[in-house]
Formats: sequence, structure tokens, C-alpha cells
Amino acid sequence: MNAPPRRTARAALCAAVLPLALAALAWAAPARAQEPELTVVGNHAPPFRIIENGEFYGIYFDAMREIARRAGLRVRFTEAPLSRALAMMEKGEADIMLGPNRTPEREAFMTYTGVRFPPADKAFYVYPGSRPVAAHADLAAMVVAVQRGARYYPEFDDDPTLRKVECFDQIQAVAKVLTGECDAMLIPIQEADYLLMHLGVTLERSPLIIPGKPPYLTVSRASPEGRMRREAMEDAMRTMIQDGTMDAILARYR
Repeated sequence: MNAPPRRTARAALCAAVLPLALAALAWAAPARAQEPELTVVGNHAPPFRIIENGEFYGIYFDAMREIARRAGLRVRFTEAPLSRALAMMEKGEADIMLGPNRTPEREAFMTYTGVRFPPADKAFYVYPGSRPVAAHADLAAMVVAVQRGARYYPEFDDDPTLRKVECFDQIQAVAKVLTGECDAMLIPIQEADYLLMHLGVTLERSPLIIPGKPPYLTVSRASPEGRMRREAMEDAMRTMIQDGTMDAILARYR
């Protein structure tokens, strides 16, 4: 018995189209698998970057995750101390860094995008009852704990007469002030508030406040994949500001 003409035509069409469809899928699958995964590097610096038990969150990481979603990017987060993170960006071992201030030295190996985060004021913290830092001149008689690789303000950064002790991280800097090894530490105020509260220790904020400069989302100049996606990341951040998403992220950590 012969098959109905309609069924015969449908079978012929399937026989002709199916191999083409399977070939297209076979070509597309590897293409999707080869899409670059951008490495986002950062150090533990709450509330801006919080890294605990393998989880990455905080203002900058939360924002980056949403930027990636809106821009259609694949990203992975990796932890490194500040100085090491900068070295990774310089060597092209990382594609994106969140939060560095702009300096001529860093511009040599990082592209500063239009994605900017709110500035963070900095202050000097001393042991309770100790002499505070009321003016820059007070630092001449003090030893100050700083984070290795960080830049604070030109008058401080470029003064070779000041005595500075470089620390692996801010927890080590706090310890040096508590033990008396250092007279003060210099740190963003939001970071100090978060850190001291979670450590359960007390240091006093000095009157001298250093106005913050804009922190940026930067892309390694050695990362063509990151630089190609700069505009998409900037567009994503623009919509996040417009629709209130960025304000909501900031509110989580106030």
C-alpha cells in the first residue's frame, strides 16, 4: 500500500532538512563553548569587595555580576591581594579589576572605562586615646600602616620622608595599630567601619579626612576580549543607574 502523498512529502522534507539542522547545531555548540570567560580579580575589602568561604559579594562584585548579566558576558571571580591583582592586570592574567583609583602608573597597563563607582573618603585611624591626625604635618612624627600596592593621595604617596609600613591586608594593618607597632592606619572610611565592627575592635577616626576619588571598572590592556566588551559594560552600568539597580546594591551595604 502506497503512503499518502502528504506523508511522503513530509518525510522527504525531513530527510533533506534534518542533516542541515544537525550540522548547524554541531557548529554552534563549539562556538558557544569557545566564548571567552573574563577573569575579574579583586582582594577582600568590605563592603566594596567581600570574599568569604569562596563567595564573592559586596558593592563591586554585586554590580559586576549584574553588568555581566545585562551585557551577556561570562565572568569568573578570583581573589588576589591588591599588589598581586595589579600585577595580574599588567601581565594579562586577569581581564577586569573593580575599584582602583586612576593613576598615571596604572593607566600604562589598564584601560579606565566609563563604569565608575561612588568615591570613598579615607581617614587615619589610631589607638583609642592616642594622638590623632589633624593635619598632614602630624604624620612626620608617626608610623603609618598602609596596604601594599594602594595609592591614597599624592602628598602622602610621594613623600619619601614619611614612615610607612606596608601590610598584606587591612586586618594586618589593624593589628599593627593595636599592638603599637604603628601609630595610625590609612583606610577608606566605609571599609574601616565594616572591618572594625566585624573584628569587634575599636580604633578612633582622626579628624583629617581625605576626599575620595572615583573608583573604576578597569580592563587590562593585555586583554583584547575585555576591551572589546567595554562599551557593553558601560551601557549596562548606565541602565543600572537609570533604573535604580545601582542604588539598591549600595543600600544593601549601608
